[in-house]
Amino acid sequence: MRRMSLTPELVSLCHREEVDPGPDGSWTQLNDEDFRETFRNHAQIVDKHVPCIVLQGRYYGAQPRHSIFVIYGIEGRNEKIIGVRAPGVLTDPEIEEACQKVLAAANELRK
Repeated sequence: MRRMSLTPELVSLCHREEVDPGPDGSWTQLNDEDFRETFRNHAQIVDKHVPCIVLQGRYYGAQPRHSIFVIYGIEGRNEKIIGVRAPGVLTDPEIEEACQKVLAAANELRK
């Protein structure tokens, strides 16, 4: 095996300036208080008898849809969550299947 040294000349050949475009203009930046109010006005937790948290929400005039997530850890005061947001309302079997997938992904993250 041949060893090579990373020289300033080699680095200059692959250096590329990237401009940070900033946040996506279509996103709405919310502070904690605004997020809580938006959440209360647009989503509700529904009991679907699965070991995940299931939300049904309607955001900004869109059709209702489900979000399924779990809390897989805590870091300081922050809960780590993983989940999926469906494009619409799911049937109970679809919610069960999505919940199992989210639980599997959460278990992988805990390793």
